[in-house]
Amino acid sequence: MPYRAVAFDMDGLILNTEVLYDQAGWELMRKYGKTYPPELRQKIMGRPPHECFIEMIRWNALDVTPEQLAVESHNIYLRIVREQGVELMPGLHSLLDWLESHGIRKCVCTSSVGPLVSETFDPHGLRPRFEFVLTSEEITHGKPHPDIYLLAAQRLGILPTEMVVLEDSRNGCHAAKAAHATAVAVAAAHCAGITYEMADFQVKSLDDPQLFEFLACHTLFDRGDLA
Repeated sequence: MPYRAVAFDMDGLILNTEVLYDQAGWELMRKYGKTYPPELRQKIMGRPPHECFIEMIRWNALDVTPEQLAVESHNIYLRIVREQGVELMPGLHSLLDWLESHGIRKCVCTSSVGPLVSETFDPHGLRPRFEFVLTSEEITHGKPHPDIYLLAAQRLGILPTEMVVLEDSRNGCHAAKAAHATAVAVAAAHCAGITYEMADFQVKSLDDPQLFEFLACHTLFDRGDLA
């Protein structure tokens, strides 16, 4: 079945935020005399904030509530964002231009919450290039559950099997596969050490020639029946 749309994750896929999240995670855990090891980072990568804080508490046996961690983390992360800014991931504009030139529909499905989307995504003026942006506040179960990608397909008016999902996290790829979408892992520099055995395809960046070849072979326009 040819693909009709591409769904983008946001953090680490559209925005180069993972290094900022790492800084915030280390600073937050240091306040409690704890660490933020790569194993914990990979475990929570791509999941909704509340679930991340629950996992941090379990991992480091913290005597604190997820709500308290959420407030502290939010303040630390926003300070870092405002101090350092947020860059776009390499190749984003090239890929968006290509998809638009071929009439392929696009949306964003992020585990972030609305206020963080406003602080990090919106300043880049990208919203008009996507049909909609779904956040973790609009679903019951976050990644790795399929809810957000099932909702995206519903809003697009297509079957999940007609959608390609671009993700940088294992949790995101699991969510795409659970929704019966096609999962493409984009393993950028911050993904070193992560394996994507569940993904249908893997590339190194958004401007990886193999990604364009994959899309050209499978998206609807390439079969001559795009309306």
